Amino acid sequence: MSDGSKWRFALARGRVALGWVARRAPELAALLAGVALRVSMAETYDARLGFDFGAHWGYVQSLVQQGRLPAWDLSAASYQPPLYYGLAGLLGRAGLDVGGLAWLGAVLGTVRLVITWMALERWLPGSRLARVVALWTAALIPAAVQMDGMVANETLSTLFCAGAILAAPAAVEGARRGSAGPAIKLAAWLALALVTKPSGMVLLVAALMAFGIDAWRRGEAWLPALRRRARPLVAGAATLVVLSGWSFARSRAVSGKLVPTSYDGFAKGVQAPYESTPYLDRRTVGFFVGWDSSVVKEPYFPKGYYPHARFFPILIASTFCDYYRFNFAGNATIRGRAIPPPLARWSTLSVAGGTVIALLTALAWLGAARTLWRRPEDPRLVLLLIPLLALLGQLHFAVRYPNDSWGPTRGPTSSSSPRSSAVSTGSASRGSGAAASPASWPCSRSERSGSWRATSRTAGRRTSGEPCPSTSRSSGDPSRSPAPPARPIRRTTTPTPARPRLPAGAERQSLSLSLSLSLSLSFSLALSSSADSSDAGLSSPLSVPCSGR
Repeated sequence: MSDGSKWRFALARGRVALGWVARRAPELAALLAGVALRVSMAETYDARLGFDFGAHWGYVQSLVQQGRLPAWDLSAASYQPPLYYGLAGLLGRAGLDVGGLAWLGAVLGTVRLVITWMALERWLPGSRLARVVALWTAALIPAAVQMDGMVANETLSTLFCAGAILAAPAAVEGARRGSAGPAIKLAAWLALALVTKPSGMVLLVAALMAFGIDAWRRGEAWLPALRRRARPLVAGAATLVVLSGWSFARSRAVSGKLVPTSYDGFAKGVQAPYESTPYLDRRTVGFFVGWDSSVVKEPYFPKGYYPHARFFPILIASTFCDYYRFNFAGNATIRGRAIPPPLARWSTLSVAGGTVIALLTALAWLGAARTLWRRPEDPRLVLLLIPLLALLGQLHFAVRYPNDSWGPTRGPTSSSSPRSSAVSTGSASRGSGAAASPASWPCSRSERSGSWRATSRTAGRRTSGEPCPSTSRSSGDPSRSPAPPARPIRRTTTPTPARPRLPAGAERQSLSLSLSLSLSLSFSLALSSSADSSDAGLSSPLSVPCSGR
């Protein structure tokens, strides 16, 4: 190849890359904004002030200095699975201190955002607006940014949970055909999440429920449905046991429980006064349905807990504000100084806006669930089960461990992002209402081939998304300009008649579904990982090295 041909080939590839960047400018802007915020946290935030830092740092130091796991009841974090702490321990042996591990959180948070983008491209190909809204939400939500600046296992856990959410609909769809590959991928993500933090169990339960619901609402007989799904279920179960079974076996051996919490060991005395109280008597009805407007006016602990505890105001405040005052906004101390008035005003506005978002999210979830339930062929219903089960898990935790001085109700910052953080998935195609088909990132299959899977009600048709750039892969002259995209080839054996354009009202309804799913699931990862919150009251500054500030 001559030098001139090489330059022409490089220029052609460069034009293709620039075209892709131009078409994805809003998504790239969201990604860069998220990266900038996480870099800012790693550079300026003192990670020693983060949630349960003493417990997490002690776990890491036990591995670094003693070469073994700490006693499971030594601290508020020592009951946790060891994957993150093992990774942090290896980095600690290589010379990284607290500041270096804070940068690890920023890197993991960035990778999670990329996975979020991949999930959006794959499962929301019908509405770019919904994808952009969801990605910006995942990048900017305060809980996610705060979590990614801490030294804790939540950053790694939510990354694996994001991968599991990305893989879940494909596993449900593949099980219908008896395909084991998608189930193994899902099981691998779940196993990694479970050996990092037990809250990944929420996704496992959601996946199992989705397999059963999928067979039931498709009207299949149980025996043939089970026989068809046996291979992927067995393969997935085997993968899960091999990769994560040892962690549960260890927990059972040292604590007597498969999934212990800090209240079973280190904080057992805190829970002791409530053990004699029946479960249903530990909270009042007002805890579940009541509201406390003082949380919006002053969104900081202990508002919302006293004189009467209220679940949802605290959940919202701790998602959109530094409710527990862990110095995310740069206070001089954690709790020993009044909040500056400018910061208090911004915090109030943030929580007020978060309250509106939470209400819209709840309404969006109901609308999306109603629509997807009517589409038996659509595998994305599993993505709505995740936030529902995560919310129920949060409620159960706050009832099971009702000591409000330990902050049992928290948004994603307490345990993860996300949540984190967030992965948004699932929607109807804009203007058609057809179910989305899996696709390869960064260009969806619908963009490359223009084909959609047929649902039980509608046949697929090509989306109106922008074409995916392609390059000439011919072995001939590489200096040729990129070849035009190939004509779409339908997978159906019979021609699919063109469908008339939907009325404006129907198109608005389809776009509304896309946005509804986007909002509904933008917090699912965060909630799924915060269902086993440990303790918000143990963190304190320690005299440990912290460089890179």
